[in-house]
Amino acid sequence: MRRIIPVENGSLTISLELDGVRVQAIPGESLAGMMFARGVGIFRWTSGGKPRAPYCAMGTCFECRVEVRRVGQEPVVARACMTPVEDGMVVNTVAPREKL
Repeated sequence: MRRIIPVENGSLTISLELDGVRVQAIPGESLAGMMFARGVGIFRWTSGGKPRAPYCAMGTCFECRVEVRRVGQEPVVARACMTPVEDGMVVNTVAPREKL
């Protein structure tokens, strides 16, 4: 999941929040693609304390779950590899900030 088109000067981008930080993303890219482009390697932690990140990149393994809040909606758990970015979206990983 790599970005084909680089984000340059904010053109053709949307704005969303990732773990409390406002970021730019390309419309149509997945949350996982956007997160990988920012160097996020841990998407969540297991109950046993092990880091998890996308494994299959096609929605079957559920290792890339993140909390997503769309404008005007309650937060839901979503698969980052299957969820396209949206303007105004708020995304939270379960990973502690210092370990991202």
